[in-house]
Amino acid sequence: MISKKRILTEQKILDAVHEIIKNEGYDALGINKISKVAFVPKPLIYRYFGSFEMLIRTYVSKIDYLTNHLNGKEFVISDQKIELKSQVTRLLIENFNYFFDNNNFQSIILKSISEKSKFMTELSDRREEYNEPILNNLENLFKDDQVDVRAISAILVSATYFLTLHAKRNNSKFCGIDVKTEAGRDRIVSSINSIVSLMFKS
Repeated sequence: MISKKRILTEQKILDAVHEIIKNEGYDALGINKISKVAFVPKPLIYRYFGSFEMLIRTYVSKIDYLTNHLNGKEFVISDQKIELKSQVTRLLIENFNYFFDNNNFQSIILKSISEKSKFMTELSDRREEYNEPILNNLENLFKDDQVDVRAISAILVSATYFLTLHAKRNNSKFCGIDVKTEAGRDRIVSSINSIVSLMFKS
């Protein structure tokens, strides 16, 4: 059984990772910096997490909406299309809103698509593993309807990520829509609803 002291110390380390990314960006991360901010000796970080990569992987799993809140084992796919439509719509919209509000996760996603590295590839692969049960169940349900639910999901998730990153990094509109405003985000949410509705009319 893990002691309460270890749980608290691990959380201090994860909190330090969060603060460093928030205040200085992902590139400022390093064991020395994390140790200093967390007031935890470096050997203890390695003892609890094994490596720097495993520490960051643990942190990402806790802030990623798709892997932390709705992984494939928890997200039960309904066989009723009306209920399933509601589930899928909620998943996509909540992921968009969560991503928009989480600057640290934005930094990690931006890093994962702009830097080619084994570690970033492993992070992306881990997200794929969590999402696979959801996509596989959806694909099976739509196999007779000629609807490519994987491609539609990929377009919707990546589009909301891009719109958020574009607005936050460039402080500008895209196709005349400013997703930094509530009105702009409402338009995106409304369109997600419309696209999912069209998918379920097949």
